[in-house]
Amino acid sequence: TSMRVTLMHINGHVAVADLNRLGNLSLAENPQPAESTILIDADAEVAADTIKVGKLHIALGKSGVDATGTLRDPGGKGTLTFNSTLNIEELTKLMKLKRPQNSDISLNGTARFDKNVLDIQGFRLRGFGSELTGNASLENFVQFRVNANLRDMNISTVAQKLALQPVPYDGIVSGMIEANGNLTSSKDLQARAKLSIAPGRRGIPVKGQIEGEYAAPDNVRLANSYLNLPHTQMK
Repeated sequence: TSMRVTLMHINGHVAVADLNRLGNLSLAENPQPAESTILIDADAEVAADTIKVGKLHIALGKSGVDATGTLRDPGGKGTLTFNSTLNIEELTKLMKLKRPQNSDISLNGTARFDKNVLDIQGFRLRGFGSELTGNASLENFVQFRVNANLRDMNISTVAQKLALQPVPYDGIVSGMIEANGNLTSSKDLQARAKLSIAPGRRGIPVKGQIEGEYAAPDNVRLANSYLNLPHTQMK
């Protein structure tokens, strides 16, 4: 029996105004064409046990996603490489949220389907001067797991970039973060973190360590944790 293969080629654009009408959404409709139209250019080969992406390019304004490679193959060894850049200022305008300062977030990595599990390997999320690297998986598009390491997250920088209330304290957060749960229910969320805080230079310096676990709905356990301020110590 021959395997049926479908070749797909898409080259076009979708207006945000049409998305609003089709999906009953309320996204902002920017008069600038570059920020009100989603550009799509894709070539793919799809079969029962194979998904090969020759090219995928999706762009909206200064944000974009590019991918190429084999997302699924019969042996579960495919590799799809993806690179993306998200412009926070434009996207928060689009969603009519409070606008933070102009900043970009990039997300790169590789992905593959093995049976019913989407594996994302070696992802690298960069933004606000910090970096999160690790692996993630999504089973049946419901059960997720993330294992990651955070580097150089500056407390005052993140607060400034997100247009939050100014924070007088300054520290650099790094360490391990793990989480797993169910996308359809927050009751299954579990998380664990082991973070260190090094003193920053632009505000009141904070030093410390946070080692904790969380299990939904409200079970929090801290161990070997402390915070040091210039005149205060908390354990």
